[in-house]
Parts: sequence; C-alpha cells; structure tokens
Amino acid sequence: MALGLILMPFLYPLVDIDTPEEAGQKARVYNPSNDPPLRFKGTVKEFIERDFITQRPAITIEGFEGLAGNIRVSIGNETISEGQEVIVEGKFYGFLGIGYVMGNYNEDTEKIDPATVERVPTTNFILALVLFLVGLVLTIWGYTRI
Repeated sequence: MALGLILMPFLYPLVDIDTPEEAGQKARVYNPSNDPPLRFKGTVKEFIERDFITQRPAITIEGFEGLAGNIRVSIGNETISEGQEVIVEGKFYGFLGIGYVMGNYNEDTEKIDPATVERVPTTNFILALVLFLVGLVLTIWGYTRI
C-alpha cells in the first residue's frame, strides 16, 4: 500500500515535470546535442493530421510557445484529440523556439522519429493505483481478521 502511495505522484506525474511555459523557455536556448530531452505536461490545443514540413501527424500544446507562436510536437500514429492532457518527451530541433519537438532526427537520411507522447493518467499510474488499492484491501482484511 505504501509503495503504491509513494509511486502515484511520480507516475501521474505531479513531481519532476515542467509546465508548457517552462519547456517553451528551455526551447528558446535548447541545444539538442548537449541538453537532456524536454519533458513536460500540457493540454493538447490542436491536432494536425499531416504537418507540412515533417509530413507526419503533429500536435500543439497550450502554453508551449516559442518566438513565433506554438511549437509543434511531431507524434506517431497515436489517437490524440484536442483537450486531452498529455506528457511530451523529446528533443527540440529548431532555433529560438521556432521548430519542432521530435524523438531523434538523422540529418543524413532525414529520418524523423516521433516524440514520446503519453496520455495522463499514465498506465503506470493506474498500476500504482491498483497496487495501492490491493494493499488497502489487504490491510483492512488483515485488520478485521485480528
């Protein structure tokens, strides 16, 4: 029960994650070769089925902005709709907040990997919640048996 209770804030995530505004500030001074990937939680503002430049689906996050407006996040074939809360993790490729968040980009082959996008609550959070509830039930059951 205690393990589930400890893990839930980290897996929801409530701890150790940036806001879209903080991630936007980091994107303005980001260096993909030296800086760790951006990781932030935000609400999907717009879903683009096929982005003009990357030729793959993309989303924009409310508050995640560079100098020229919202920064797009290149995604895979996830079914994401507007208004959903998501966690985004990926590298920023661009200049002064004008660019894209992607997984990896190979300049030689021009292969773009999508950024990691996961809905909130995450599946790991649900597993921690189940662990907590099972622990709670076992605690109550053990207490009534004594």
